[in-house]
Amino acid sequence: MFGNLIRIDTGPDGSHQLFVHTDSLAVAIVLVALLLVTIVLASVVCYYLTRALMLWVVGRLARGEHRKWVRAAERRRVFHKLAPIVPALIIYLAAPLLASLTFPAIAMLATPMAVAAACFMVYAGLRAGLRSWPASRTATTTCRLPASGRSRASCRWPRSCCT
Repeated sequence: MFGNLIRIDTGPDGSHQLFVHTDSLAVAIVLVALLLVTIVLASVVCYYLTRALMLWVVGRLARGEHRKWVRAAERRRVFHKLAPIVPALIIYLAAPLLASLTFPAIAMLATPMAVAAACFMVYAGLRAGLRSWPASRTATTTCRLPASGRSRASCRWPRSCCT
């Protein structure tokens, strides 16, 4: 249909490259802008879709009797912090597409964009992981049983410690 105007080639390293042949600078700028807008829109849509789906699944899993860790992670909003990994992954995977463009300024942005997306994915994973870490495990405490005149309900330490 388009002849040789639009083609996708596979490079020697197995990466796919998109080629659009045009003689007009204005058309090329519009195509690059459209590509960038498409990447951003796909990231935003996937963020909200992933967040809604993940929170629905976690809510269903947290109803189970033997899934205390899911309820604890849900209370600490761990899964809210994991949702931004999906848009970062989309940007990371779209970086080679930008590298194949013939505009040098846009093609040079591909590697830093991929590195920034990978760093953000690590940061989001660490932020979610550290958020799930219980505060009682980070502080070194010793167990003190309640005094003889107090009940076990007034013990300020975790119930497993005061039994």
